[in-house]
Amino acid sequence: MYIRIITLLSLIIMAASCVPVSEMAYLQTDKAVEDQEYEVKYDDYVVGYNDILHVQITIKEEQYLEQPNRNYASDASFFLSGYTVDKNGYIELPILGEVYVFGSTIAQIKDRLSELLSSYYTKYVVRVKPNGVKITILGEVNRPGAYTFYQNNVTIFHLIASSGDLSTFANRKQIKILRHTDDNVKVHYLDLTNQDIFTSDFYYLQPEDVIYVEPLGVKTWGIGTTGFSSVVTITSIISSIFLVVNVISRS
Repeated sequence: MYIRIITLLSLIIMAASCVPVSEMAYLQTDKAVEDQEYEVKYDDYVVGYNDILHVQITIKEEQYLEQPNRNYASDASFFLSGYTVDKNGYIELPILGEVYVFGSTIAQIKDRLSELLSSYYTKYVVRVKPNGVKITILGEVNRPGAYTFYQNNVTIFHLIASSGDLSTFANRKQIKILRHTDDNVKVHYLDLTNQDIFTSDFYYLQPEDVIYVEPLGVKTWGIGTTGFSSVVTITSIISSIFLVVNVISRS
């Protein structure tokens, strides 16, 4: 009787400790549905406080306002030579002075600089680039940390791939995103198992986004990371219990 109860409890624990495929697979959908199409929502890079911009203005054959080093070996070199957006939303450029850029896209900043330059020059080329898209990911990922992407469009899956994918115990249905807007922080949740993520405003990430991957409740059992390891652990527990019961019954 004791053995049956112990076996039943062990099977229940083992079943509860296994993570089902439905909790692990990304972008799940009906297999019968083919050729699906989604309209992706994309927001342009918006400059915020403490952002660092590379500004290069070429006038005829002479160089003005150009950074001394075009090829940045690291974020540190960019920090030392780029133009930082101050707490009031301005960058300070030679000749042009202070230019308000907070809340503007890169294209809008280029237009603004072109407008200012037109008062001084007739022929010029303006280049503006951000110091990459920096995003932090924490929680149930294989390589948590801060990542910088030197590209304009960064999706949630770019970040997941760079961080070595989510762990087995990651809650893929509730990915928390913290997004800074002015002096506020917006908290949003994404479900990576649903293809509707493509229509979310948070599919494309913004600079300084913080991603937190919550763990599944099954992790608290601490049985094993896979079904096989759970079986091995449970078998070891049952064997130990049988041994104890056998010793007690003989005494």
